[in-house]
Amino acid sequence: MGELVTIFVQAPAPSATAVEVPYQTIIAQPEQYFQAADIVWVMVASAMVFLMVPALSLIFAALSNRSFAMTMFRLPLMTAAVVGLQWVFWGYSLTFTDGTLWYGGETRANALVDTIAHPITVGTGVGPPIPELLFVLYEGMFASFTCVLVPALFTNPNNAALRNTN
Repeated sequence: MGELVTIFVQAPAPSATAVEVPYQTIIAQPEQYFQAADIVWVMVASAMVFLMVPALSLIFAALSNRSFAMTMFRLPLMTAAVVGLQWVFWGYSLTFTDGTLWYGGETRANALVDTIAHPITVGTGVGPPIPELLFVLYEGMFASFTCVLVPALFTNPNNAALRNTN
């Protein structure tokens, strides 16, 4: 029949109830197991982190020399792209899944093969779940943004914008 997934469903009562549901049922009818408001909020939060990458590109370009500005604009964007691809292929699997001693992550999450609708609850594990693919997007945005901070080391510290003119 398939894999059974434990999901916490909000009942009319104040506490959540654990229900075991076949994974194929969650894929067929996700609207019964996921709340739309939680999904939209995580998507909005991911979009806000995504907008920080070009913003940092503009800041780095402004802080660098005039001849180096275009390079400093492109470098964070390329860094975010490379880290994003690494996150999709093996980063999420190594970071957030249980695994073996020699690899570290579950192979089902490599290249996001089986992460479409697995329910993920963040924090204590009790509460409304979100789809695992959405969690991968959210955490991947932070992985990309964190690595985008590295090109700041190449900006020119002697720039007039950084000096105190008093």
